Amino acid sequence: MSVLFLDIDGVVLSGEELWASQNNRYLPPHKVAMVKEVCDRSGAVVVVSSTWRFSESTESDLRNAGLCLHRDWRTPMSGRIGSIFVGRCRGEEIAAWLADHPEVESWAIVDDDSDMLAAQFDRFVRTPFVTGIDRSHVDRLVSILNTPLIAAV
Repeated sequence: MSVLFLDIDGVVLSGEELWASQNNRYLPPHKVAMVKEVCDRSGAVVVVSSTWRFSESTESDLRNAGLCLHRDWRTPMSGRIGSIFVGRCRGEEIAAWLADHPEVESWAIVDDDSDMLAAQFDRFVRTPFVTGIDRSHVDRLVSILNTPLIAAV
């Protein structure tokens, strides 16, 4: 199984689209289509690593947009005090999710932030917040996802 760890803000909902729509829950169809293409070309399912995972409506919003989510659709949530997030960095949350899912044969991360673990950078694609995912990111993600993990000897 292949997994795409997906951030939303700065990847699917770019800064440009957020500012234009003034809707922080907007899922631009052309950006969703790019994520779907990554999944179609690689056979990956999506696991949400975004702060959007704190909202209970996110699962249905993403499924209704046509994304194929893993049954365990979000990474573990660190704590939140009001609007401030505390706890682990995103890379640690992804590592914790992967530790619970040994069946994963390949994975990639797409995010506009770089709070990943050093061991994750070869499977990480960073997007610019202002523009989000583009064709070059799609191709890099597909290449990563179509490269299985090398088993430790």
